[in-house]
Amino acid sequence: MYQENWFGLLSSVIGKKRSASVKATLDCKLYRLSVEDIKNELQKNEKVYAQFNNLINNIEDIYTKCIRNAWGTRNLLGSFHNEFLIELTIDILTKISLFEHQDTNFLFDLVSNMKPEVVPRGQIIISRDDEPDCLYCVLNGSVEVFSYANKEEEKGKNKNYKDSNNKENISINNSNVMIHAEMSSGSFFGEIGLLLGIKRTSSIRIKEKSLLVKLNKDILTTISEKYPKIQLGINKRTNGYMLAIQEKMVNQDDLEQFDLEVNCQNLRKIDLFNNFDNSTLEEIAMGMTRESYQPNDYIIKCGDNAESMFFLTHGSIEVLSENNKVVDIAKGPNVYFGEVALLEDVPRTASIRAITPCSVFVLTKKTLLSVVKKNSQFEAEIEKTSRERLQRHLMRSILA
Repeated sequence: MYQENWFGLLSSVIGKKRSASVKATLDCKLYRLSVEDIKNELQKNEKVYAQFNNLINNIEDIYTKCIRNAWGTRNLLGSFHNEFLIELTIDILTKISLFEHQDTNFLFDLVSNMKPEVVPRGQIIISRDDEPDCLYCVLNGSVEVFSYANKEEEKGKNKNYKDSNNKENISINNSNVMIHAEMSSGSFFGEIGLLLGIKRTSSIRIKEKSLLVKLNKDILTTISEKYPKIQLGINKRTNGYMLAIQEKMVNQDDLEQFDLEVNCQNLRKIDLFNNFDNSTLEEIAMGMTRESYQPNDYIIKCGDNAESMFFLTHGSIEVLSENNKVVDIAKGPNVYFGEVALLEDVPRTASIRAITPCSVFVLTKKTLLSVVKKNSQFEAEIEKTSRERLQRHLMRSILA
């Protein structure tokens, strides 16, 4: 679990003992909230308090159902199980735009029909041109989005692709594939294909032994039918996606659905975009492009005009000073650089060079501004951040 995760709710509200231990792996700042504190606050509003008690009853029923559905399997990857797995899955679901701000009972209902699965290293879980029948949450481990360097080889691989009980394993040998991105714990993928019925545009394999949770399309359909308002929202969401994607594809042959999902999740990690809603982030993400670099290629050069920022989703890079000395090394995913270019009109202050084959996603200032100008609130926020950054830059120049 990482920053902004929550845990401990389930056993607290239904009065059960903890089913696993939680240990800090880094220095952490935690906020503790007792059930009594929650109840004391909610009792001030009878209607809300009644809803809370109803939720507790539902949680206990769903908790029991989850255990029957194999959530209670112990020693999954030697990691947490039971309540913490359930909570982590709910936390990931709420980060998916489709499920953001949805009814809590609906989310618990979904999770109670999902099952965790330990998947070995190298296994392909999605192949290009597969029918989109599910979405996945990564609870532990990591996956790679890739395509085969040889299109004929890709066709052959996909032809031999079997069902989930007999999926193909390939060697973790990158000589025959192009890796577009890596996704680690807390990530999700498959939402766009699931919503729009678009065949998979890339393949996904397990990079390291992972714990995944899958939400099948038929389960989503069945459960959403029990919540008419949510079903209407999902339909509206689907129509909105379709219109946006049709607009994007006017001058393109294909939509890389996983690129869009990776970009949205990357944007959410940056403070600059903390207050942006999902639809705005998705519009920004649709304007981003993927680029590949080979070892010793320069991604940016010191002194160049700065017009874009980069998200490193695969590979390793080195940062070089004005004197061409290596001052830092970074490895993707979850690495970004060049964000100053979105806010300030200053030249690059360092060079970035690929150490290994790299995949990066590029966000230009033009793309960002074309989106935020449609919303005065976001435009004002960007301008405020830009002024603060520029002021700090000037102070550094004066003190240098």
